[in-house]
Amino acid sequence: RLSPQLLPVLWPELSKSERRSMLASMATFGFVSRLSEQAVEEQDWPYIVPSLLPAVPQDRAIWKPSEEADRSLRIRFIHQKTQNWSDGEGFLPDTLFFRVVSALVQDATSISDAFRDLYIDRMVVRGDQRFMVCHLRQQRCLELTVFGGGQPGAYSAVALQLEELLLAVQDSFGVQFRYEIECEHRGEVGWWSVLDLPPDHELGQLWIPKVDHSEPKPEPEPEPEPEPEPYRTCLDREFVQKEVGWQEQYERPIITVFEEERRRQAYFDYAKAWAKYAGTPYERLLNVASVVYRRNSYEAEAMVNRIVDKATAALPAPRTSALNQPGCWDFFLSHGQAAAGDQVKMLCFLLRQRGKTVWYDNEMTDCSTEAMEEGVKHSAHFLLFL
Repeated sequence: RLSPQLLPVLWPELSKSERRSMLASMATFGFVSRLSEQAVEEQDWPYIVPSLLPAVPQDRAIWKPSEEADRSLRIRFIHQKTQNWSDGEGFLPDTLFFRVVSALVQDATSISDAFRDLYIDRMVVRGDQRFMVCHLRQQRCLELTVFGGGQPGAYSAVALQLEELLLAVQDSFGVQFRYEIECEHRGEVGWWSVLDLPPDHELGQLWIPKVDHSEPKPEPEPEPEPEPEPYRTCLDREFVQKEVGWQEQYERPIITVFEEERRRQAYFDYAKAWAKYAGTPYERLLNVASVVYRRNSYEAEAMVNRIVDKATAALPAPRTSALNQPGCWDFFLSHGQAAAGDQVKMLCFLLRQRGKTVWYDNEMTDCSTEAMEEGVKHSAHFLLFL
């Protein structure tokens, strides 16, 4: 375990904010995993370090086998750019297994659950289903064992849970994976891809939800699809366009922040944005190395660190008889209020915590067009929330 209280001892040369940023980066890449607040004692939220987990003690059996209820499959990995699934092509970095451990342990409901059966090469998860994930290093694969216990669909439910997790991390490791089970197929006994088995294969049906192959009812004529809504962003809003124009006119250094979570109203789709704004005056904004908006307290601190690191311009002189005080600011915040009001309000709060002055329309005495132009012109940096 790793307690944040140890960080000043581990990294005495770093400031408090730097230590938090370091910890947030380690969590992002799966080197440490923060337990949920429900799983810890008091308020000292500890992390686990998967690469430092112990080996299974020789005198301890962490899984009680059941011939009737246990079923296992293997998860094979190969490089993303190859299609050769032969034994010699297997590829499974230790860090991928550690990322799996980090993700699964976050669902633990208590410390005793999280650390009960958690080791360097295997872990047992107890929840709606009980299952074990093992890292078979010599075979360069993972082994998933599920205890069915009479629950219909238990095996396929766990396989689907793990598949969603692996799909989320496969690109960052440059791998592809498939599920294999040991059985007879095409006259040979060996490890076969579950998807290559016939639909009526008994073992295959355990891991893939059964499909009703009866004659389908004729489908009604589909309704004509409505025309898709045109993709709109803050760059389509009149006042943001004015502010961006002043940013270019007064040559204010620009910093962009964007929402990458698809389920959020303010999600900014770069692919759609490129299709829409390429060749327009706003294309230049898409070429700026943007900062990802984060909500987690540690990750949010790292986000603000990135913004502050990018903010290298000097504070301009204040305007005489300024419409808003103090007349000059470190940051001018530009955004579409309807979708991103909450995020920008939090950015304003976090930047002010760092001692920065911020022009934020919701807290200005004068929000006229003239006042906005004054804010852009007399701010050291133009921060645009995409």
